[in-house]
Amino acid sequence: MQHPCRLLIALFLATAAPLIAKSQEDSSDGIGCGYSWQQSICKLAPADFSFNDGCNTVTCDGSGSLVSTLMACPPAATAEERQRCQTIRENIQLRLDDADRVTCPALSMQAVCATAGAGFTYSDGCNPVVCDGNGSGTSTLMFCPSPGDPTQIARCERRMERLVERMEPRTCSGINKTEVCRMEGIGYRFSDGCNTIECGESGMWTSTLMGCPPASSESALCQWVVSKARRTAPEGNRDLDCPELAMSRICTNEMNGFRYNDGCNEVYCSSPGRGVSTTRLCRVGSEAEAARRCSDAKTAMEAKRRESKRRTSCLTAADVCKQPGERKSFFDGCNYCFCMGVNRAGCTRRACQPYFSTEEEFRAECVRRKAGIIN
Repeated sequence: MQHPCRLLIALFLATAAPLIAKSQEDSSDGIGCGYSWQQSICKLAPADFSFNDGCNTVTCDGSGSLVSTLMACPPAATAEERQRCQTIRENIQLRLDDADRVTCPALSMQAVCATAGAGFTYSDGCNPVVCDGNGSGTSTLMFCPSPGDPTQIARCERRMERLVERMEPRTCSGINKTEVCRMEGIGYRFSDGCNTIECGESGMWTSTLMGCPPASSESALCQWVVSKARRTAPEGNRDLDCPELAMSRICTNEMNGFRYNDGCNEVYCSSPGRGVSTTRLCRVGSEAEAARRCSDAKTAMEAKRRESKRRTSCLTAADVCKQPGERKSFFDGCNYCFCMGVNRAGCTRRACQPYFSTEEEFRAECVRRKAGIIN
């Protein structure tokens, strides 16, 4: 019987294979996999971090910007091509996370395994961990420092975000939904770890109705959910200010749900003239550098806005109701529906705000909303 440490090391090497072997993103597939995700990679990447986006070779400059070759490739059109793009993006993200190993405090074994089942495997940024289903687990014992600079902290946040997506949903207490909605305004959406809450007027809110077991407030899941429930940053509360990218200018009624970078922070348009933002302070060395940063951010925002459009339902009757007499029911991301014939369905009448986004962002939003066929 193999020693437990050898098993863990073997598991680690298996999960790290995309980082060691030649990955799928190392060669061009001749398909365009979008633009906005390249910016998110280079925002966290060190200088000279290079990758292939499926068509072009992209190199990050270490300050959040990038240079790229200029081959023209058709966008991903088939399900197979879209999956290939998703694999490319995931492999590049794995390479980026491996570029600078640190131990992420929020990903401690006790915090994650508090809600993870037996056999749940993850990395704390340095060591692979296997949960035992009883609130503890086993881990290798490599030493890595704690995150010290903003880039390392951001990478730990990205690890946590992906980890939460893999965990079973649990209901977290500690979120005052009325207070959050009073501060954030109409249209703001957040999660309690299980259900999605959408804010209405004067602190009112509506929620999906899934039943999930409660989770400890000390768990990594709940600490993350509570920290993300409210992310407003008042305009001007930062070192770098790009007036042309102020949420009051970009977030029109038609662009609800649009996500962009204002040169310093990620902004989510939640209602006309208002948005939800991360709260990083971005210091720049000179007026010329600040102007360049704002210009690059505006170019990226405009490119993403051209890729985006208003979207509503994740599923329609045409997607689900294809045979006469079918009694299928489905959740379209906002309303519950049931088939009433070919391409026909009856649905609840909840008012659904359009969501202005790229196709890949909307697919991710539909997964977050848990849209799909019920039976």
